[in-house]
Amino acid sequence: MEKVFISYAQENDGYNRKVRDLVARLRGYGLRVTFDEDMLPGGPKEGWNHWSRSQIVDEDTKVLVACSEACCACYEGRSTRVGRGASAEGRAIQQLLDDRDGANTRFRVILFDESHERHIPVALRTYQSFPVYLASGEEKLIWTCPPN
Repeated sequence: MEKVFISYAQENDGYNRKVRDLVARLRGYGLRVTFDEDMLPGGPKEGWNHWSRSQIVDEDTKVLVACSEACCACYEGRSTRVGRGASAEGRAIQQLLDDRDGANTRFRVILFDESHERHIPVALRTYQSFPVYLASGEEKLIWTCPPN
């Protein structure tokens, strides 16, 4: 079964619910999905930054980056948010893409709203995005992360 990690920046109840709903749908397709709420309450014993980075560097994991204004700010180092995994995830993704001269087989940009397209971090703009607010976008995403 394909392993999938959801990378996102917590924003508000409505946005966070969209993430949870997508996780439930992906699990319904048979994907093994990990995201931060799996570690609640209390959080990971190794701390959020280490845990987040370990999800990104696992070569057997597809990473879905839920782009939004807050996510982009974290990924690009413009956020003053403290203790959030999204900044650590962004740095790790950037480094892994740099190490592979931009070759990308693991990282997928997902969008929960059409307006989020303008908030795709620079390092990820060259890759295809999947508008999961549309059934066709979610379907195409599943094709790139097929369950076994």
